[in-house]
Amino acid sequence: MSSSEYTEEKFLDFTERIYKEKTLGNEFFKKGENGSAIEHYQNAIEIGDKLFKTIPDDEKKILKENLYFEKFKVELKNSYSNLSAVYLRQNKHKEIIEIDKFVISNLDEFFDKSYARLIIAYWTLEDSDNATNFYMMMLKKFNRETIQKYDEQLKPVAEKSKEIIEKMRQEYNQKQQPNNGKKGLWTKVIFFAVVLVLYMFGKGYLKSFFGGSPDIASKHNITQELNKENLNFKRTETDESIDLDSFIDEDLAIVGAESATSTDEGIDDKNSL
Repeated sequence: MSSSEYTEEKFLDFTERIYKEKTLGNEFFKKGENGSAIEHYQNAIEIGDKLFKTIPDDEKKILKENLYFEKFKVELKNSYSNLSAVYLRQNKHKEIIEIDKFVISNLDEFFDKSYARLIIAYWTLEDSDNATNFYMMMLKKFNRETIQKYDEQLKPVAEKSKEIIEKMRQEYNQKQQPNNGKKGLWTKVIFFAVVLVLYMFGKGYLKSFFGGSPDIASKHNITQELNKENLNFKRTETDESIDLDSFIDEDLAIVGAESATSTDEGIDDKNSL
């Protein structure tokens, strides 16, 4: 499909068809008729995907400036989101993960409902690693006001995330502090050993090992040679360089979330459940 075929009329046509099916799905959802709701949401998604998945990625970047394309994406996103909401009601967590990953990867990377459902789904499936990873991502992307909407549902994950960060900090300290102490001790031992050996050479005390005696002339010659070389004995740096800023920032992402600025650039989605 060429660029000339992505007309306002085409996007309007698909948007209206998606909206019609999605609205029917919402009516069945409110009645608790999950099967019928799923059927209409899937119909809406099928309509939208027939157009959306045929548009090349480069063309999608250009179409971001097109308000008709953005409205089309919103209706498609809401249909996916509402289908995921039904699956949440049915405890179909693997289906939720598949849907909401697609939403934030392709339709709206700032859609907080998808992040919240992903966290809940992974946590319910006892995949705490992915649950906490998405929780961290959510902390970075959204302000405190947005995250606060999900405080009750995400409370166990929030507590686990804090535990993980504290454990990382403790492991970091245990790993680095003893090593630093050992490295510092061996550096001192080597430094003083080298200085002692050179001092003994300078005094001529070691000449006997090579078949001579420590006379004044030999001591003088050795001292002169050392001066010529102009040797500098400094403590070598053996500590590895570690960037603590990024590590600390992970902790501040929790304790400082309330003061974080909003990066939520998602589109208003009142029609999404």
